[in-house]
Amino acid sequence: MVKIPPLSEDYIRIHSRMHNHLPYEEDNLTTILKGHLLIEEIISELVQRVGTNEKAIKDARLSFHQYACVAKAIYYEENNEWVWGAILKLNKIRNKLAHNLEPDGIEDLVEEFIDFCKENGSGFVKSASEFEFTKLSMAITDVHHKLWGILKITLNK
Repeated sequence: MVKIPPLSEDYIRIHSRMHNHLPYEEDNLTTILKGHLLIEEIISELVQRVGTNEKAIKDARLSFHQYACVAKAIYYEENNEWVWGAILKLNKIRNKLAHNLEPDGIEDLVEEFIDFCKENGSGFVKSASEFEFTKLSMAITDVHHKLWGILKITLNK
């Protein structure tokens, strides 16, 4: 019999937020905005875990892009390179939505993000129809899952 270790409080906290807030149905706008916020939370936590003065990092008021670049600089490994590209693609979509009243080309950017995650990620996008979730929500879930793996390593140190 295989003994399964108990889930950590961090795992439950992070995955509960993902489950409770990320829509898995057809609503790309909400999925992008909420997915972006969920990714931002975990990137922020990754960066804040490095320093001993979390307040100083918070006071820096880093943008999403800056947090992502700092996290990539700290946690980069060849096997997680794709996640940083996916994060920047998601941020590009979110920025276009947030700063344009009538954004054009969003569908193309979303497809590019999904295809990128499908080609490089852990296979979540390929299983979207099996679970009746959108490919977009599963692409975001794939990015979030990879970031959780990076965070989990820092929690165990």
